[in-house]
Amino acid sequence: MTEFEYTLKQSFDYAHKGEQYTASTLLCKCPTSKQIDKCARLKQAFYRAAAESAESASDKQQGDRAARDSDITAQDVLDAICQSSVDFGEVLSVGISLISSGIVLIDGQEKLTRGLVDKMSLDDLESLIGEYYVNFIVASALQNLKSS
Repeated sequence: MTEFEYTLKQSFDYAHKGEQYTASTLLCKCPTSKQIDKCARLKQAFYRAAAESAESASDKQQGDRAARDSDITAQDVLDAICQSSVDFGEVLSVGISLISSGIVLIDGQEKLTRGLVDKMSLDDLESLIGEYYVNFIVASALQNLKSS
């Protein structure tokens, strides 16, 4: 996958080439080596949270969850991080830095900048970071977890 589209739950206004628009979708592109430092920090945070989750859960609970969930979702990733000792604020901060580094386009046309990220709702921001995790940051690891 090289990109995915995220539909905003709460729109915001932005300017593009002198015209005013209301954002409805975000086109998220695959990170490049330019974003390696941010991706590495987010991946490490996920692995730490997953390791803590595996240590604290019993085999029965893990089996019940696997039977219940055929796919690991963005919310599952965020929940695992929030329920661990990983600093969720730091994850959000690095995530904001990542998505405002030129890899997300508003309605496919305007780069999502830090100033525009500040216009996003918290719900959309967290959901977008979770979707970015699932689609790009730990996609291969999540595939391996699903198949085991």
